[in-house]
Amino acid sequence: LRNSILKLINEKADDWDLQVTTAAYAYRAARHSSTGFSPAMLMIGKELTLAAQLDTPASPHDTDDDMINDDFGDADYLATNARQAHLHAAAAIATRNMEHA
Repeated sequence: LRNSILKLINEKADDWDLQVTTAAYAYRAARHSSTGFSPAMLMIGKELTLAAQLDTPASPHDTDDDMINDDFGDADYLATNARQAHLHAAAAIATRNMEHA
């Protein structure tokens, strides 16, 4: 996170506190080599969308409730995906550990 924040701050380094959220979001969205998954996938069972990945801007007719439902969907679906991602990551780590034992 420190390196990400250093890349985002201004020359005076007086806006670091404004960049923490952006750096943390990027960290949570990035796939990590240790698990093969992003922290977001492991925690909520869904990848985060980065601004650069958006095809079109959100419709001005979308309500906050619509966006929340679109982003998070059904809680059971998310829990199932999170469990599956966690089990897959655990299996990948165990396999890697066994290969290096």
